[in-house]
Amino acid sequence: MRIVRTIRFFGNAILPLLILSLGACHNGPKTYDACVLQASRNAKNDRQFQAMSQACREQFKARYQ
Repeated sequence: MRIVRTIRFFGNAILPLLILSLGACHNGPKTYDACVLQASRNAKNDRQFQAMSQACREQFKARYQ
């Protein structure tokens, strides 16, 4: 009986925290425009910006289909 209570307690206490922490893991841009803006801010040169903007296009393919 104690084991069942312990499992329920940890399941009820830890599961919501786990879900919240997993949701907070992705702090990246949510849109293509935000991705390109972030790339323009973080790129140190044109070549790096081109690579980062290509990654944005690949990440947000639905916008280009």
